[in-house]
Amino acid sequence: MKNPLKKIFKPKLKLVRGTRFVSFLFIAFSVIIAAGVLFAANMYYNIDTGEIVMEEIQRVTGTIRATASLIVGGTSSQNPAAGVTLEVATGTVSLSGANQVLRFTGGTSYYVGFQAPTTVTSTKTYILPQHGITPPSADYVLTYQAGDQLTWKSVTSTAGAGDITAVGDVTLGDAFTSGGTQGTSLWFYDAQGRGKLTIADLSATTTYTLPNLSGVVALQATTTLTAGGVLLADGAGLIVQDATNLFWATSTGRLGIKTNTPGYPLDVFGAIRSGRSGTAGQIIISNNSGYGLVFQPHASMAATTTYTWPTSTGTNNYVLTTDGSGGLTWQSVVGAGGVQKQGTPVAGQVSFFVDQNTIAGDTNFSWATTTGTLTISGAGGITSALYTSTATTTIGSGTGGIILDPASGKIILASGDWIETYQGYQIGKGGIEVLREMIPIFGFDLPTRCSTACQTATTVSRTIEDYPFSAAAAGTDRIHKFVIRYADSTTTASSTWTVWNETGATTTATFTVPASASIDLSKGEVYITPAVTIPTNTNDWSLRVQVPAGVTIQIYEILLAAYDQIK
Repeated sequence: MKNPLKKIFKPKLKLVRGTRFVSFLFIAFSVIIAAGVLFAANMYYNIDTGEIVMEEIQRVTGTIRATASLIVGGTSSQNPAAGVTLEVATGTVSLSGANQVLRFTGGTSYYVGFQAPTTVTSTKTYILPQHGITPPSADYVLTYQAGDQLTWKSVTSTAGAGDITAVGDVTLGDAFTSGGTQGTSLWFYDAQGRGKLTIADLSATTTYTLPNLSGVVALQATTTLTAGGVLLADGAGLIVQDATNLFWATSTGRLGIKTNTPGYPLDVFGAIRSGRSGTAGQIIISNNSGYGLVFQPHASMAATTTYTWPTSTGTNNYVLTTDGSGGLTWQSVVGAGGVQKQGTPVAGQVSFFVDQNTIAGDTNFSWATTTGTLTISGAGGITSALYTSTATTTIGSGTGGIILDPASGKIILASGDWIETYQGYQIGKGGIEVLREMIPIFGFDLPTRCSTACQTATTVSRTIEDYPFSAAAAGTDRIHKFVIRYADSTTTASSTWTVWNETGATTTATFTVPASASIDLSKGEVYITPAVTIPTNTNDWSLRVQVPAGVTIQIYEILLAAYDQIK
């Protein structure tokens, strides 16, 4: 077995790539040991491979001193007492890995570092300037030139980095100016010349905010602003002022058009116009509540019309008239075709013409507006026909009222209307029943008494073969009732009556008759039933009665009545 220690003196040095620094120096092993730079944790002999391994030095916590300089590819005359000097005659020194920083430490624990951007996507090498050819002085800046060349430039050189003589907050001297002692000007240069933007001496800190707009906004060079003048754009797009034609009085809050002495909130010297073709114009005068008096031309106007108002305010009861050409004058209502009143009117009086220009009221005629009633009083009354026209006349509301039809001689009542006497008797009211006809239908010549037999339905009337009445009158509905004279042996139990359709063997209607007030069968009471349905065709029918157990009924008479109920 070979002695592995012999491999120590073999020129085999392996450099392990770290995360922050990749060494490319092939340094003699004896010089490294003498310099005392590397320690056991960073440099070791690998028995397995027979190699000396030097890892990345992560941190140096003090001054690295050596008895000689570290020289790679060349020689050095550096003083070893000054510390370790790394000198590269040829080749490249690289810091590899993410976020690497080249640090220079001063006399304190702080350092100045250089670091490439983390998002760098291409390789770039910057060439430092020749200090001896163009040595910099105060207020020089490092600028970039073509070919990745860095050059020192004076900040005051117009062909260099721009006209900037002060950097940061300027408390005294030029501030973006071309000369002078005040910093109140901003200069702009182009191929034609230069322009100057300046402000007056400020008494306090002031901020000017430009709008979020594009385009050119400028004052005319000859524009001199005056108090109250309103700015506007001329035909060239420049801002001008014409205080003679458009003026704002700041002390009174008034706007003048064609006048610079406005006497009202809006004072116009000349004509004004409201509206355009297709849109009607309006003049609105509002009161304190917000309601307005609106002046608006008629939609059918086909030409421009000018109205000339009268010079005076007119007289009481005068009206405003026109001469047909737009000239307005005040005239008496009589002269203008109006009428005058005579006497003192009373509320509700009916007025009439005294002559062609005068009306008066008559106390014999009054109209109650709350009830819509016309009252005619006096000894004369109505001395002639109420009307002479052959056309119908309606008296009442718009829903119908009372129609007087002279052609037919009828007085027609609308639905819901009727005639009523002074004492309240109603004539022609809807729902009133008028007895038209009545016939006896009892089936016996003498009073009939029934008890046990009538505990089942028993026929007590004659058979009615055909409808016995005439047709109902127009505007009415036909209803039928029974008029029954009877007596019961009880005062509590009612009897049940049935209209029996013999032809169809069916019950047409059923109703009850209350018990009589007395159990004396020799006395008879009369009961008129409500409306009862009976056959009105050719079917034969009769009337049956049924009493409770133990009750005796005596029937004296049965009548069938036909009524016309007014619609």
